[in-house]
Amino acid sequence: MPAICTESIRRIARSASLHLENDEVENMARDLSKDLEALQGLREIDFEGPSLDDEKNVVLRRDTPEQSLSMEQVKSQSERATPEGFRVPPFLPHA
Repeated sequence: MPAICTESIRRIARSASLHLENDEVENMARDLSKDLEALQGLREIDFEGPSLDDEKNVVLRRDTPEQSLSMEQVKSQSERATPEGFRVPPFLPHA
C-alpha cells in the first residue's frame, strides 16, 4: 500500500478543523503510513473458514457442575495471600 501523502493529511486536518504545523503533518503522514502497513497483515487472514454460528462446526462439552476449590486451597497456592483473598501483579499499564 502506498504511503499516505502530506496533502491527504492536510485535507483530513481541514475537514476536522485542525491546524497542524508542517512538522506535525509530516509526522502524522509517517505514523499513519506505518499503521496502514501494519494493518496489511489483516489481508492475509482467511475469513472464509467455518462459521462459529454453524452448529455442526461447534464442539461443545457437557456443562456439568463441579466442586470448586475452597478459598484455603486457592490461597495456599499464592505467595501473596491476604485474609480477603490474594494479590496479583498489576497487568494494566499505569496512565
